[in-house]
Amino acid sequence: MYKVRKLAQKSKAGIIRSKLEHGNSKQLFTTVKSLSVPVTRTLPEGYDNDLGLANAFAEFFEFKISSIVSRFESTGATWSDSNPCTVSGIVRFDDFEPLSERDVGLLRRVKCTPNLDVLPQTQFSEMFALMLPFISKLINSSLSSGVFPSCFKKSQISPLLKSTDHDPNELNSYQPIFNLLSVSKMIETAVNNQFMAHLESNSLLNSHQSAYRKGHSVETAFQRVYSLVALFFDGSSHTLSRVLFKSE
Repeated sequence: MYKVRKLAQKSKAGIIRSKLEHGNSKQLFTTVKSLSVPVTRTLPEGYDNDLGLANAFAEFFEFKISSIVSRFESTGATWSDSNPCTVSGIVRFDDFEPLSERDVGLLRRVKCTPNLDVLPQTQFSEMFALMLPFISKLINSSLSSGVFPSCFKKSQISPLLKSTDHDPNELNSYQPIFNLLSVSKMIETAVNNQFMAHLESNSLLNSHQSAYRKGHSVETAFQRVYSLVALFFDGSSHTLSRVLFKSE
């Protein structure tokens, strides 16, 4: 691992040197600024250092997650692998299909996470062809065993202000954004692609569902509601609409 990090540092230095020597004036200014100007930001009131704020966010998010988990446990719902819930006429999803190197190559668009991935984005893209056989074996081993390795669960958590209307001094105004390792993102995408393909091919998704579906979003959901309202207005029918926004 030490040799890998040394090679990565050497390659990164070469990329920066190339930008400084051959880049245009804009690239030169951006590169020098990123290396020499420290990032400044305002801390919420009551915290005078990053460590204290990070610990406060960690405790708050852990409490929030444990509260959500306790809600599920309080329902008394249980799950048994020996007696799974089955529905007549529905095709079960039992196994993941192994990916070819070509399939894995289509997952390379994931973005590396700074300070977490060993290689930055540029180097990852340049060395991807060399690493492809090993990455393919890692992904297929995870899919065939049904195990997501613990080492791949490491993430960089960034608190993001929910909206400008929220008080930036309140921890509850932030939501945690989890950035995983690049390989972890590739496994996640591979699983999602196969699972969603199973749901769509067997018509298991609600036709009105807009979340977490390709080609669907909040905009498409509102367009449908608007079209229905306009249709009822044209028919001189009474219309009542209720929209609920909820953020945990």
